[in-house]
Amino acid sequence: MKRFVEIDVARGIVILLVVLGHLVAFDNFLWSWIFSFHMPFFFLVSGYCTNSKNFELSFFDYLKKCIKSVLLMAITCRILYMLTGVFGDVQNMNLNQKLLKIFLEPSEWFIASLFLGRLLFWGYIKIYKIFATPKIRLLFSTFSTALLFYISTWWSESGLHYKPEHFPFPIDTSLIALAFIIIGFEARNNNISFNFSLNRVQKYLVYALILCTLIFIKNDTYVNVSDMKFGRSQLFFVLNACFWCWLICCLSFKIVNSVKSITHILEMLGKHSIIVYIGHTILFVFLNKVLNYYTGIEYVPMHNFNNYLVVIYFFITCIVFIPICFLWNYLRQRKNSVKIMRVGYIILVLIFLAWGAKYNTPENTMPFEGDGTVKKPYLINSEEEFCEFRDLVNSGISFQGQYFEQTCNLDLRTIENFDPIGIFGTDKYFYGIYDGAGYSISNLNINREDNCALFGVLGGEIHNLKIESGNISGECVGSFASHATSDGNAVIFNCYNNAVIHGNVRAGGIADNFNGSILFCINTGNIYSETNCAYGIASYSAKEVMHSYSANMKALGNDFSGIQISTAELSNKELSRKEFKAKLLIELGENCVLNPQQRIDINYCQNRLDSQKLYLYYIWGYIVGLLKNCLIEIICILGLIILFILSKKKVSDGYTHRYFKRKRVNL
Repeated sequence: MKRFVEIDVARGIVILLVVLGHLVAFDNFLWSWIFSFHMPFFFLVSGYCTNSKNFELSFFDYLKKCIKSVLLMAITCRILYMLTGVFGDVQNMNLNQKLLKIFLEPSEWFIASLFLGRLLFWGYIKIYKIFATPKIRLLFSTFSTALLFYISTWWSESGLHYKPEHFPFPIDTSLIALAFIIIGFEARNNNISFNFSLNRVQKYLVYALILCTLIFIKNDTYVNVSDMKFGRSQLFFVLNACFWCWLICCLSFKIVNSVKSITHILEMLGKHSIIVYIGHTILFVFLNKVLNYYTGIEYVPMHNFNNYLVVIYFFITCIVFIPICFLWNYLRQRKNSVKIMRVGYIILVLIFLAWGAKYNTPENTMPFEGDGTVKKPYLINSEEEFCEFRDLVNSGISFQGQYFEQTCNLDLRTIENFDPIGIFGTDKYFYGIYDGAGYSISNLNINREDNCALFGVLGGEIHNLKIESGNISGECVGSFASHATSDGNAVIFNCYNNAVIHGNVRAGGIADNFNGSILFCINTGNIYSETNCAYGIASYSAKEVMHSYSANMKALGNDFSGIQISTAELSNKELSRKEFKAKLLIELGENCVLNPQQRIDINYCQNRLDSQKLYLYYIWGYIVGLLKNCLIEIICILGLIILFILSKKKVSDGYTHRYFKRKRVNL
């Protein structure tokens, strides 16, 4: 099928916006605008440029075609990301763990979603062809799109994101991909035009629509397809995405017809947008390391925002990838290009296998029981092993994506001054998952002059852990973590503190300034600060705090700016009476309806609280939240049902009476 130059130019524009969106801070207006349509654009264009001949193939032939065109790109992306450190420190994974991450984890959500979406589209077309008239087909497409959004949202909110386990395609975002592929397909079928002139009234109408969408985006909540978050309204999200996709395609037609030099550059970027998509993240990792080495600055795109660095990174990306795209296009046009690409891919796989085997040797085995996986986590069986775990983290091993489980209560009374796990001001932090399994740490004594806690800076997650006693003092202090890494993925889940916390500047019962999630946590320890900045949960701020309580003192600092749901100061008596897990999961179910912007779902909570029955509490809360949110609608529906039943009863009674009357006459 012949390529559309105008569509390739539009791809080039959007892929540059993707690069820019991955540079600015996630709470920036520019980020919100780009993320409101950038990935839907590629799904929509995939449907618009669909070759109808592909659907004449058998499913297995179509599957082979999709594997060659999309799936191999996803696997290549994951291999490159692991080799270059985009995933973080994965060197301590053995080869089997790395292969599992490559082939059975949906870590590259966009390409994986596009692949599964295109496969599902083959089945959709088979049903689509059953309908005879264009109007019925359009109605079917509209209904299918609405149904796909409903199912995908239900799937995600029910805690089924990335399920079933080790399925390499995120089902919910794949359904969203299919919905936009259908929209693009219908746009092509109905001859939606991108190249036309507008009269004055129509131009003013388009300007008004642009202004309205920008105002809505500015005031909307968090929008990100990969997280299955669509702001306040899914309908606005879909209409806004389609509108901006149309505008960019219209702009591309204007560029093609007027500016030939820019057209050629954007066309090359668009034709090979997948190279830019995969490569720019790798380039950012390299630039960050160079920047940190020469200046000591740790710049994390999408979290730190620096106008100068955004411009520099974006400019360097253009300088690097424009010639790469031209070179790649030149290689593809040569006769031996296919052979060259196959040889290059084989070399890449061999490099990956050699790199994986290097860290699969006995001398790199961790000194713990287990292998660091979910089913066989590394086990912490003693105070000595806990200190060894601390020393490994502080030596630079991040344990990215690896699991630890504590198997007993730990008493640290013999350690006069415990060094935190991940010391503030370094780049050596814990990025794994530490599960206390309900056990405790007692006599935790930390006395430093910098920011400190059990985990000085946390990049991973802490679950089900208690700090029974101890004294922690420093500048800005927490019990479980002082700070979180800037990627925003840190989590403190179902944890309890009873240690004394003393901060020269700030003191928090759970954390100080935590760019992550604090969930289902309780503090009963005494919190002090020399500046009267002492609070029971977070002393400064956090990304989100949910269902967390502090005994007899205010839970959150006055400067708190994140999401907070069901966070309060309670008395010791109220805390003791609280049905902790059951009650909080009921509240979580309610908030999934009333506060759809929250990121934590029932599956996350259920796995870490280790109980299947808790799901029933969540369902009850979800029903209660639904009743609260849709009370008027439910009353109207119940009223209509009652009227319907009553009317049916009258008709039935009348019919029965006439029937028996006829029977008596006949007799």
